[in-house]
Amino acid sequence: DSAAMLLLILEKKLPLNEIVFIDTGLEFKEIYNIIDDFEKRINFKITRIKAEKTFEEYFYTVNQQGKRKGQIWGFPYTLGAWCNSRLKIAPANKYFNKLGEHKRY
Repeated sequence: DSAAMLLLILEKKLPLNEIVFIDTGLEFKEIYNIIDDFEKRINFKITRIKAEKTFEEYFYTVNQQGKRKGQIWGFPYTLGAWCNSRLKIAPANKYFNKLGEHKRY
């Protein structure tokens, strides 16, 4: 769990330059409240990163090739969990690549 890892980093006084939250836009309101509260408690700004498109925009994207050509992406499924790659991994990679060489926990 990322919150537990962050608490351990703070407890061990490991180097910490930035805290990044990758926001899918689908989090429960309570998650945003927890992040806001945590930011205040540790007195450290949390960088929030979002994908270029929303879940809904990706959901209704029409496949341009392959056996599902012409169909919308629709709900994520086991063999094609596009939501993780598009809403979390791609925005994270784009952000971290701009930073150059760095250590991530």
